[in-house]
Amino acid sequence: PKARGAAGGGGGAANRLPTRSVMGHGANWDGLASRLLRPPVRHGRRRRFLVPSGRAAAAAAANATSLSRCASSNAAAAAAAAAGAVSPFGGADDGAAELEKRLAAMDLGDPIPGLDRFFVPLRLACECKVPKIMEMALHCIQKIIAYGYVRGKSMQGDGAPKLMMEVVMETICACKDEEDKDVQLQIVQAVNTAVTSSVASVHDTTLLLAVKTCFYIYLVSKNATIQKTANATLTQMLDVVFARLESPAATSMAQKDAFLVFRSLCKLSMKPLPDPLPSDDSIELRSKLLSLQLLYAIILKSGPGFRSGEKFIWAIRQYLCLSLLKNGVSTIPSILQLSLDIFVTLIRFFKEHLKSEIGVFFSNILLRILESSNSSGQQKQLTIQALQALVAEPQLMVDLFLNYDCDLEGKGIFTSMCDGLSRLTLNIQALSETTEQDAMLKQLALETLVLIADSMVQWEREVGREPPAAAATPPALSEDNVKPEESGEAAEGGADAGSEGLGGRGVVVAAPVASGAAGATALGTPLEAVDFEAMFHRKHEVQEGVIKFNMKPKRGIKYLMDVCGLENTPVAVARFLRSTEGLDKRSVGDYLGEGEDFSKQVLYAYVDSIDFADSTFDAALRKFLSLFWLPGEAQKIDRMMEKFAERYCSQNEGVFANADTAYVLAYSLIMLNTDAHSSQIKKKMTQQEFVNMNRGINDSGDLPTAFLESLYQAITTHEIKIKEFDPVQRAGAADSSGVRASKSKLFHMESALMVKQSQELFKAKARVKSVYHSSRNVEHARPMFETSWCALLASWTSVMEESADDVPDELVNLVMRGFANAVHIAAEFGMHTEREAFVTMLAKYTYLDSHKTMGQRNIESFKTLVSLALTDGNHLGSSWAQVLKCLSEFQRLHMIGTGAKTDASIFFPAAKAGKANGLVASRALAGSLATTDGLRSPGPASGGRLASSSRPAILIQPARIRHSSKDTEVEMVNSATMVDSVDVVAIDRIFSGSAALNPDAIVEFVTHLCNVSREELDSSGDPQVYALQKIVEVAYYNMARVRYVWARIWEVLSDFFTEVGQHPNLSIAMYSVDSLRQLATKFLEKEELLNYQFQREFLKPFQDLMTAAGATEVKDLVIVCLTHMVQSRARSIRSGWSTLFATLSLAAADPLPAIAAAGYALASRTVTDHFAVIGDHHTLGVECVAAYLRQQSHTDIALSAAKCLADYARLLHDGPTDAPAPAAAADDAETSLPPSVAVQSSLTLSADPERLWWPLCEVLAQAIGSDVRPPVRAVALTSFFGVLEAELAPGGVLHGPLGLKAFRELALPIFDAVQPAAEQGGAAAISPAQAAWFEGTGLPALTALERAFCRSSVLLAPLLDDVIALFVRCLQQPHHPRLSRAAAESLLHVVRQTGASFSQETWALVCAQLQSCFDSSAAEAYASAAPAGGGAGAGSTMAASPLLREVSAKVEAEAPEGSGPYELQVLLLSTVYQLLQSMYPSMTLADVEGLLNCMLSMYDKAAGVIATAMGGAAGGAAEGGDAGAAGPSAIELEEASHLKHEAMAYYLQLLFLLYAKLGPGAPPPAKGGPPPPLGSGEHVQLIAAAAEYRLVSFCLLGLRDYLSTQDRVAAGAGGAGGEETFRLAEGTLAELTPNIVMLLRGVLAFPEPHFSKHLPVFYPLFADLIHCESKQIAAVLREIFAQRIAPHLQQSSG
Repeated sequence: PKARGAAGGGGGAANRLPTRSVMGHGANWDGLASRLLRPPVRHGRRRRFLVPSGRAAAAAAANATSLSRCASSNAAAAAAAAAGAVSPFGGADDGAAELEKRLAAMDLGDPIPGLDRFFVPLRLACECKVPKIMEMALHCIQKIIAYGYVRGKSMQGDGAPKLMMEVVMETICACKDEEDKDVQLQIVQAVNTAVTSSVASVHDTTLLLAVKTCFYIYLVSKNATIQKTANATLTQMLDVVFARLESPAATSMAQKDAFLVFRSLCKLSMKPLPDPLPSDDSIELRSKLLSLQLLYAIILKSGPGFRSGEKFIWAIRQYLCLSLLKNGVSTIPSILQLSLDIFVTLIRFFKEHLKSEIGVFFSNILLRILESSNSSGQQKQLTIQALQALVAEPQLMVDLFLNYDCDLEGKGIFTSMCDGLSRLTLNIQALSETTEQDAMLKQLALETLVLIADSMVQWEREVGREPPAAAATPPALSEDNVKPEESGEAAEGGADAGSEGLGGRGVVVAAPVASGAAGATALGTPLEAVDFEAMFHRKHEVQEGVIKFNMKPKRGIKYLMDVCGLENTPVAVARFLRSTEGLDKRSVGDYLGEGEDFSKQVLYAYVDSIDFADSTFDAALRKFLSLFWLPGEAQKIDRMMEKFAERYCSQNEGVFANADTAYVLAYSLIMLNTDAHSSQIKKKMTQQEFVNMNRGINDSGDLPTAFLESLYQAITTHEIKIKEFDPVQRAGAADSSGVRASKSKLFHMESALMVKQSQELFKAKARVKSVYHSSRNVEHARPMFETSWCALLASWTSVMEESADDVPDELVNLVMRGFANAVHIAAEFGMHTEREAFVTMLAKYTYLDSHKTMGQRNIESFKTLVSLALTDGNHLGSSWAQVLKCLSEFQRLHMIGTGAKTDASIFFPAAKAGKANGLVASRALAGSLATTDGLRSPGPASGGRLASSSRPAILIQPARIRHSSKDTEVEMVNSATMVDSVDVVAIDRIFSGSAALNPDAIVEFVTHLCNVSREELDSSGDPQVYALQKIVEVAYYNMARVRYVWARIWEVLSDFFTEVGQHPNLSIAMYSVDSLRQLATKFLEKEELLNYQFQREFLKPFQDLMTAAGATEVKDLVIVCLTHMVQSRARSIRSGWSTLFATLSLAAADPLPAIAAAGYALASRTVTDHFAVIGDHHTLGVECVAAYLRQQSHTDIALSAAKCLADYARLLHDGPTDAPAPAAAADDAETSLPPSVAVQSSLTLSADPERLWWPLCEVLAQAIGSDVRPPVRAVALTSFFGVLEAELAPGGVLHGPLGLKAFRELALPIFDAVQPAAEQGGAAAISPAQAAWFEGTGLPALTALERAFCRSSVLLAPLLDDVIALFVRCLQQPHHPRLSRAAAESLLHVVRQTGASFSQETWALVCAQLQSCFDSSAAEAYASAAPAGGGAGAGSTMAASPLLREVSAKVEAEAPEGSGPYELQVLLLSTVYQLLQSMYPSMTLADVEGLLNCMLSMYDKAAGVIATAMGGAAGGAAEGGDAGAAGPSAIELEEASHLKHEAMAYYLQLLFLLYAKLGPGAPPPAKGGPPPPLGSGEHVQLIAAAAEYRLVSFCLLGLRDYLSTQDRVAAGAGGAGGEETFRLAEGTLAELTPNIVMLLRGVLAFPEPHFSKHLPVFYPLFADLIHCESKQIAAVLREIFAQRIAPHLQQSSG
């Protein structure tokens, strides 16, 4: 069938065989036909019998080819056709004869059964060596196989029975030596059909034979078509073999077949090439290349079955890795290329299983080729390309880093690769044979480094988008355990790979089972538990310790102990010295040879760790000396050799008598080694001399001569390599003849060493279990970049440092891509140092800050910076400084290139005119603000700028000094270059795109933009404002951010605007203030919710400028800006009111009237016109206006402020109204108050009235009490008490506890300046200012306070104590009589107005205060003269109030000498008299008596002074006085005399008034009973009765005093006391006369019962008065005797 024929692989050139009719002759053909074509052959559905005749056989032979094509003949016919074919070496008869001979020689016997009888002729045909016959026979065999006739049958061979397929394949492969191309082609076709057939099976050695045959044909054939066909056939066969392995139903035979083929190819690839190297068409080279190609195809196309099969992994480790070691150092590019391709593929698919092998190959082969100076340029190129293929896969690159660079035991592959590539780009020496190749190598290395950065970025972005669950994959356990027999076989295969060949038998096919494989999962460490970054840093610390050790061994050990955790024990240090790679053996030797105890212990532990058992002495010494460099000091060598001898003898007993022998012999061998191999020693030591030298050293005995001679031969033949032997260095050095080895030879020696070391490392790590990690944690990119950034930067900067002509543009673009990727990684992971390094170098290469001419590389550098700003702005951090500086300098060049004017010429044309016109300029600028609605959105027409302007955009760096005209020319050229090459729209996008930056990034961006602007503005000669404009623009774009982020931004901008607002250049300062206004106006468009403070912080720069700005123009502009904001945005302002009022408060303190007036105008308009929208900031508004009231520089403003506060109080009282907005704000304000504002205002005014009213009242009260300007005090007084009276009334805000508090803490303290007389220090202590205050403010204030108290007496009743105390304190002002009288009047008025409602306690308080006044005044006047005793009723038992106690304590101090309280005391007497005269019914008896006692006490004290002065006692008051005390002065006597008579007069009047209320016949008050109610008749009678007793007593006292004084006058000047006493007595008598007359008239008016009652005590005194000289007294006395006493006398006599 056609289908089966196609499946069998028939066709092509094999099917296009020549067709020739062959005529058979003679009986031979007939006999052959009769013997071969006897049985019938079944084909399809028809059954045909062949006739055994010669003609039929001939006919069948003639048509054999066509029959075979259509599959209509049988095998016998094909054989007959083959037998009848014409041989190229003779006729048909020759071929037939040969075939007949062979058949005759065969003992066929009986006919061969089955297929065997058809195959035998074909096999014979293949053995005939006739190409055409062989070709046709092979073709027939192919068809037989293709149609499935060869199926597992066995047939008899030379020996034991074989499977027919084996016989068939042997028959086919036996023809491989035939050179005919058609035969070779047919062999390949037949083999391919057999191996790829789905019905036949070729396995085991037969399969190897098939592969070997095709391989052989490929190698020996000279025809390109045959070679291609053989190669393709091999590939197809291998595909089929390994496809069967991946089948789900794969058998062990399929695994065995794949293993055998793979191993055979590996061994073929390891066959060494002859030396010298063969030509490109040599069989050896082609064999190696083909085997490597096939291996590469197998690895590349391998499936899970091959990649996970243990036997295949074992085979890769044992055979393929060894092959790669040998071929990876080949100098033939094709071999090296294939080896590297295989290695890269192995890393991709088998890295989990080959961790150790990959590390060894990488570090010992690839990197060493890269770093070797002997490797060719082609080798370096291929190696770099292989590295490119590896780093192009991001995950693979990351895995390499994690598994090797983060492995404490492994070598840092990734780090070494980056460093090697970087060194390659930096190398200034020749790298290869030609300069062009050097340039190509450097470019390849550069591309690889850029590709590394690309892969980092790609991996970071890919992994960063993955969910957290996909960030890690479990590790794979690589089990590198190998069985001993497998290791032996591998070694054998490695050594004798060429001798075994492909057909070797007896191979161990079973998969190697690693010991401990069952516990592989348990041994794996979860990836989450591995801290790769910590491991990386740990490894870095160890490497740092190694470097320190190599420089200073002791210091390095200390560092390792302190930092790396090396145990401080000799064993641990010795283990470190033996096992750590990278240690300098010279340093190791120096440290071990130290004489310190610890170093000695380390030496002993180090030597004890070396195994010398069963080693010859010279081998042990070689091993020992190969581990370190033997130091040069004899003492150190002595210690080392001594320990070596001791260790060797302990492990090899019986070799020497003692350790001394080994010690001496070791020295001898070292000396012999130096003697034999030193070129400096001409005369060499002979063998006999060596033997003689060592006689008697074995414990006085000799060592065996043969032993010594063997040592001599070993040392002289093979040098003891004390230093590590470097054959390449040794060969590269010039020998004695001066001949230097060729570079290829040097690399050959170097590669041999590389392979040897790698094989040793393979063996050392054969049983080490290692875990291969694969991670998807994005954080792993951080340590990767940390270890590679220096290499990357060094490489890329070297390109940028080269001259422009040497670097093509594509290379510059490549470097710029690398820079961009590096900055992205560093920025993404917050690596500040690395990011700064790359960005700084980029900025440097822009040449924007130099005087060099720019080129394309500089333009690209700038474009890269701009691109980074657009793409990685979120992570640039402090690198924004470099970017913005470059943008600034670019804009400066852009201005030069476009010919635009400077800011100085546009904005500041009058800057040189000085500051004289500054205020005018600010006004002009302010005039433009009234028509500006704030900040306009940037549009395309303005290039994204704010505050539209027709000028081009500029961004300025600090002005640079231009040294010459050449610099100017360079800048002109550079500016033209930049204008033509750079798109300014991208720069604008940096600022417009700032809204997309994250919170931290935008803060960094704004911070550095402000710094750039500062640098721009610091140029005194040419200030620029572009950056300032950009700041405004950026602020506008970012206003929509969340409040927290915006607060952080504004914190930076606020400081900036405050600083720039104080700039020495007035125009710059004003421009910044205007920019700030634009932002504020725009910001205020956004409504602020309650309890937020963003507006307050936003407007804070205005407040700071008002505080710190020294220029008046700036302050004026600030107020103008605030005015505009209030006019246009008042209804949007919330917390901004606080900053606005604070700013205006600062303006109040400005000494210039213009600033203060402007500030007050805005403040007053704000609190009145915008009262409804101020919200909860009325308190601040009050304080703001109060600031203008407090300031002392501008009286007119203070007067207006006081009135404004009164108006403000009325507004507060009325509350907010939903009134239309003022006309000034009608353009952008709503016509009605927003509901939120109205609610807020109403809540504010009602929730906490104290916050609103207290500051207002307080500032007015303070102005009254402390302001030095009388007009201000007067207006404040009117405003304060007007507010107080209005709000204390019912319905007022202060009608309640707040009013009580305000009166106590604000109204009363106004009179704090009024101090008690005792604290004033006399008249001299009173300043004119105080006197003026008392006259101008104190009197009306006292009156206003008394009026306010009386109007709200019920509310303020708790303050009566304080009010009375105030009045009393004012009464005590002896130097301010007007104030005292006003206080007295106020006190009486308060008592009259409110006394009716006084309680008993209130009256007690009033009386106590009055008593304190009497006490203080009396003590002040008479403390130095009056006796301690007092008159009748002088003491009061009533408990003093707190105020009374306070006042009493203050007046206890003595008054200064010469002071007179006469007027005050008279005023007190008058006040008490008036009080008792009208209010006694409402007062308790105790209060009345207390006041009466005060009056009597004052009289007694004054009378005592007079009596003392006259030298005697005057009545009861003078008794007990101190006669020896110093007398009072004349003034005091005069005042005392007047006071005595005034007190007597008031006291008598009161007593007669009270006594008159005593009804005739009234019963005496009951004792012990409850007191009668106040105001009742009983209460009045009680007071009158008490007054009666006082009256009688005082009358008797007065009369006796008069009589006593009269007696002194009668005694004349000659009496006691002399003339002075006489005159005093005369004056006293004259002043007493009116009072005595009043007294006598009062007695005269006594009711009869009372007169009769008291007449006995009065009568003697009346009788004595008869002789007085006073006519007035005599007249009254006559009336008494005539009218009252006479009737009694008559009644008695009658």
